[in-house]
Amino acid sequence: MRCSSADRARRVRARRGFTLLEVLVALLIAAAGFGAVLAGLAGAQRASRRAEEGRRELEVARALVEEAFLGVLPADAFVGRAPEGGADEWQGQRAGVDWTVRVGVSATRGMNTAQEAPALGSRGGEDTLLEMRVIHVRAGRVELSTVQW
Repeated sequence: MRCSSADRARRVRARRGFTLLEVLVALLIAAAGFGAVLAGLAGAQRASRRAEEGRRELEVARALVEEAFLGVLPADAFVGRAPEGGADEWQGQRAGVDWTVRVGVSATRGMNTAQEAPALGSRGGEDTLLEMRVIHVRAGRVELSTVQW
């Protein structure tokens, strides 16, 4: 049986390899895939950096809450007493994180009666039963609040 000329042409073309158009399409697909992988890596790196910044800010905030509980906040960071709430305020920077600490104090004389304490750490009058300190810390984007009795 004889081969037709179309069959012969197909066999010759199959032996020659890929056409230039096929190679260009393959390269385009590979470049698009490579670009998607690089974009994913860049996004993962940004997320990792944000997570690291958040961890650092949280560590600073926790340390400041502990210092406020112990009453050992840095004296050179003391800003003063805020007029609106009567809270003492400290500001500064630690580990590249801007922070603010506000400590408000109120003394309770008895059931359902509260009186503003005259100064931080004061015990009020003789009939004072409890002193409550509200500690609010902001370190970067992290905010922590707690109450100390």
